[in-house]
Amino acid sequence: MSNVSSADPIKKRSYCSKLANEAGGFGMFQLNNFLQRGLATQSENVDMRFNLFFRVVELVELDPDLFFWSFWRGDQIF
Repeated sequence: MSNVSSADPIKKRSYCSKLANEAGGFGMFQLNNFLQRGLATQSENVDMRFNLFFRVVELVELDPDLFFWSFWRGDQIF
């Protein structure tokens, strides 16, 4: 999070959402699908995206090879 100040929650959330969208792949598709079908409010969708980002970070820290290979193969790991 090099360019994002932790004191600016809007930029931080936007940055995290962008990373989750780029890294989350299928997980993000599912969240957007829930929102479009009315199964989650916009606020819940933002919360789910934020939580997804932290799962991505945790997995990358714990086992980067698993993370990258899982997405390379298209696995749903969340």
